[in-house]
Amino acid sequence: MPADAAVWSVDLALRRIRDCSALASVLKSADAAERRWLGRSLANVLAALPAAQAELGAHSTRVSLPQLEELARQIAMLETAVLELAREHRIEGLEQVV
Repeated sequence: MPADAAVWSVDLALRRIRDCSALASVLKSADAAERRWLGRSLANVLAALPAAQAELGAHSTRVSLPQLEELARQIAMLETAVLELAREHRIEGLEQVV
């Protein structure tokens, strides 16, 4: 997929799920299997980010990328929140990482 089409596709998808209140409502109403599926989907997205970041970095080594830096900051905040929740709820597989 060309880079422009990929960026447009990501932007469109994110616009659809960016509303925090609506996303919280979806998560609250989801049953356990649906929450696991959403968790796996989120984990897959996060797992793909380092390769995308490396690819982007390889093509723009001398360019300032403030939005990429913001994405990295937001991911770090998400990681902190997930790990804190895992620790509080003693979720196996994550609690030893905390």
